[in-house]
Amino acid sequence: MAPYKYPEGTIVVKETYKNKEVWEKKGKKVLTVMIKQADGTSPETGDWGYIMGAKGKLSTGTSKWAKFCTKCHVFAASKDYVFMNADFIKTLE
Repeated sequence: MAPYKYPEGTIVVKETYKNKEVWEKKGKKVLTVMIKQADGTSPETGDWGYIMGAKGKLSTGTSKWAKFCTKCHVFAASKDYVFMNADFIKTLE
C-alpha cells in the first residue's frame, strides 16, 4: 500500500497550460481535476477519476483521458498518484 492513501471524495485541482511558454506568459489555462473514487472503481487509475476543463466529463478506467492522465500520474503511484502533497510543500518552505 502507498504511504499516502487519499479518502474517497478527495478532490485535487490544478491549472494546466498548453506548454511552458504559455505558462511563463501566464496565458490561457485549463483547470484539471482529480476525484478519488471508491476502492476498486478504477484500478487502472489508482481509483482516481480525471476531468479536463470546465465542460469535461469524469474519465476513469481505460477511457482516452484516463489513460492520457495516468501515463504521468503512474510515476507518483507511491503517493497515491498525486505529485504534490502537504509533506512535499513543507520541503519548499
